[in-house]
Amino acid sequence: MTDSADLPLALLDEIGQRLDRIAEELAFVSAGSDLGLLPINALVMDLEDVASSLPPVLREGLSIARRRLDARLDGGGVFDAASIEELNLWHSAFLAVLESSLTGEPPPPWPEALGEPTPASTAPSAPPTDVTPDARVAPPVVASATTLDAAPVAASPGETVATFTLNLPADRELLGEFHAESLELLQQIEQSVLRLEDNPGEREAINAIFRAFHTFKGSAGFLKLEALQRLAHDLESLLDLVRSGSLAVGRGVIDAIL
Repeated sequence: MTDSADLPLALLDEIGQRLDRIAEELAFVSAGSDLGLLPINALVMDLEDVASSLPPVLREGLSIARRRLDARLDGGGVFDAASIEELNLWHSAFLAVLESSLTGEPPPPWPEALGEPTPASTAPSAPPTDVTPDARVAPPVVASATTLDAAPVAASPGETVATFTLNLPADRELLGEFHAESLELLQQIEQSVLRLEDNPGEREAINAIFRAFHTFKGSAGFLKLEALQRLAHDLESLLDLVRSGSLAVGRGVIDAIL
């Protein structure tokens, strides 16, 4: 389908509602804060779920938003002034392109400022002090009443990756939301894997699993659950090979997902 005018009214209404909610979230975001980042990401993912029904120019617009959100989620996990300006510019441009598609007029070009996302700034992590380069198993984790810090685990000789660093009182609400969302995602993955076992070439099942792990990666990175973020990234990369046709779905792929 290449023309927005051919889209069902129910779908157009759904797209309009998501864009309205994105505008509401953008009205309250501020530099140095993560408020609104996960809701906006979830709303854009809702739009990505129907991307196959949209004209190419609107799919391009969703890709622009995705690059910007991933730069935030994979980086510092907060907005800065430049990213807020870019997302507001994207929202206005997306509405203009959608309107032109509905009226049959040539779509306006995407603003040049949306060519590449502003790199996310991240604070350097403190070097680990209690793990040797050759460690393979993390030492026991000691938790206090207010913090829970896992010792880094070596991924390969000379490389260490922190498992997680949480401030339980400050992050408890976010972790509760993450837990609830994760249970839903795991159910979606399980159902899609069952479909893949019966039909390894089912495209929608593969895309559904890919989107679920992509969400895991973004949310885990936002909460600095680095081990989970890394695992989700590896599975996302595996599924990207499947989506591109470079890897066929077989027992090995299904076992890796499970």
